[in-house]
Amino acid sequence: MKSGSNTKEAIRSAFIELYKTQKPDHITVDMICRKSYISRSTFYKYYPNSDAVMAELEHEVEKDMVRIYQDYNYLNFLEIDSNLPSPNFIEMFRCILRNKDFFTGAYSDHGNPSYYARSKKNISENIRNTISGSISSGRNIDIICDLCSDYIILCCKMIIKYEDRLSPKGLAIEVKKQITDFVRNENLYIEGE
Repeated sequence: MKSGSNTKEAIRSAFIELYKTQKPDHITVDMICRKSYISRSTFYKYYPNSDAVMAELEHEVEKDMVRIYQDYNYLNFLEIDSNLPSPNFIEMFRCILRNKDFFTGAYSDHGNPSYYARSKKNISENIRNTISGSISSGRNIDIICDLCSDYIILCCKMIIKYEDRLSPKGLAIEVKKQITDFVRNENLYIEGE
């Protein structure tokens, strides 16, 4: 017989395993119960429905990511050597690997669009805080934040797919260099806006 914490972890693990290949709204309580070898009544002792499992997992990962963003020192972003990425860049990619199975589902074609949008918004806000002192045009900041947040999410997908070949530090160095070069490239700016 499983203890309470083991049962809850089995439910969460079953959900994540299913999430790798299925849309979250297609994952049913029955599917989770079969995968975790528990009864429906046992499931309901811990969660009211499968959406609650998803919400709890998303909240925990998002909380970890937001902590990483908030710990970031925004000062001197452009002056720092691009070969020395900020610790939060490296930590963000480590967080992706710590939660690889969750992100495999979240950033897939069948993932939760609202979670994807929130992730992109959090990354974009982090970049905005970083570069806002260096760029005067609000329109240019919007473009840079949008493109860079898309790029970072693409890198997150890459590190999931190629974790045996891409290190968090190596990828962080590359992302830092790309964003720094992008911010410094005045040809990309839209004048007069």
